[in-house]
Amino acid sequence: MKDLRAMGFSRIALSVTAVLLLSACARAVIYTDAPQMVAPNNEVPVATNFQTSTQRKLQSGEHWNLIARDSAKAIYESMQKGGACIPRSTECRPVFVRTPEYLTEFSRAFYNQLKTALVENGVAVARRNQPGAVEMDIDVQPVKFTGNRPQYRYAGVATELGDGVWALRDVADMNPADASLSPSPPLAGSNVWLRTQFASGQTPQTEIVVTLSLSDARIYMARSTNVYYVADSDAQLYGQEICSIVRPCVQGKRGDPQVSVMKVVGDCALESCRSGGEK
Repeated sequence: MKDLRAMGFSRIALSVTAVLLLSACARAVIYTDAPQMVAPNNEVPVATNFQTSTQRKLQSGEHWNLIARDSAKAIYESMQKGGACIPRSTECRPVFVRTPEYLTEFSRAFYNQLKTALVENGVAVARRNQPGAVEMDIDVQPVKFTGNRPQYRYAGVATELGDGVWALRDVADMNPADASLSPSPPLAGSNVWLRTQFASGQTPQTEIVVTLSLSDARIYMARSTNVYYVADSDAQLYGQEICSIVRPCVQGKRGDPQVSVMKVVGDCALESCRSGGEK
């Protein structure tokens, strides 16, 4: 029996050795020390996620005002660096803000909010284009992506440890009131706090790219580009061109001729008048 067992162990050892030798010959490599496990060769690049970032979601006219103020401040700071201001002085060349090429509810409001914010930042805003002034162009580009794009928002979740016993796992207050204390778990209501910084609902399909350009006849002196989410139900505010405050443009095109029928009282040289038609 001992000889049979020894023979069995020998066969197992030989089998394991053969597998290891075959594996070595096949050069199968597993990268266990890499940040991600990928095959050594591939027909196309492997799709990966970007590092998490945040993007504002516009949901009110006040949000438009806030981004106008941020944009005006950024442009003013760029003006000082880009040659639109006298060196070592707060005096800058006048800025003429051009009307957006396409007037939507958003671009019309943003145009006025931006001029107000520039004036509040001490920028001389020209009423009309004039010699010596620099021009500012506003470009708003709505973009519609596919739906159902996931967001991994929460690092910590409420976890039930037992009947009536809950814990908020993987969450800590990283800025305690006393700097000498170690980070501590947040107090009651933290699950609500976790959600207030995130916009409600699914990831919007609609986003807008807002670009401001400050230039003269030769060069760009300052540029600012920002991207925002917008609620899909508000998409028409950013993509539907308007011809007045209450009426969208016909077929979405500004300047289209519109036909109106008016009854004229008085002399009439039309055939319908002479033939006893409507007068």
